Amino acid sequence: MFDSRKPGALSREAGTSIAGAVEQERARLARELHDELVQSLFAMKIECAWLRQNLLREPERAEQRLDALHAQLEACAASVRRIASGLRPPVLAHGGFAAAVEWLTREFTERTGARCELALAGDMDLPEPYASSVFRLLQESLANARKHAGATDVKVSVSRHGGLLSFCVRDDGRGFPPGAARRGDAMGITGMEERARLIGADL
Repeated sequence: MFDSRKPGALSREAGTSIAGAVEQERARLARELHDELVQSLFAMKIECAWLRQNLLREPERAEQRLDALHAQLEACAASVRRIASGLRPPVLAHGGFAAAVEWLTREFTERTGARCELALAGDMDLPEPYASSVFRLLQESLANARKHAGATDVKVSVSRHGGLLSFCVRDDGRGFPPGAARRGDAMGITGMEERARLIGADL
């Protein structure tokens, strides 16, 4: 929650907080690139090596594997577009915060198959850096709900009244002991706390 009526709401410790947030963002992006691209590219490299050796000897099988390789390339291209859009979705810049959150919840359902309901209340015309920061907090919350909690049903509510904006993400996934969120390896929660502090918000 933050008070968007206060232009000076940014933390006095913004310098060190920004550095920490940047490092968290780099780590998150590195994980996504490794999980979705590096492994796929390595598999495609192996396929190319097989095709080089067997293209003439096994043309029918080679054609099948070429089709599979083409599908892998399309999947990689889709992942690159998704990661790039996640860094700063065009809809956030051109459509505003409400449109970006609607896109985020739809994309979550399309990508994971999990149900995601969205409820917006109040004025969603957020200035920067609040719009981008809250968007990223919501994005990370949804990622946690699916990746760590294994949720299949998620409810997102965002409300703004009297200058105060708050959001809540609820899911039917498995939880964790409260103290676990403070472990040294709980980088996702730590990064979210850093991002929230940058805009004077509470997580």
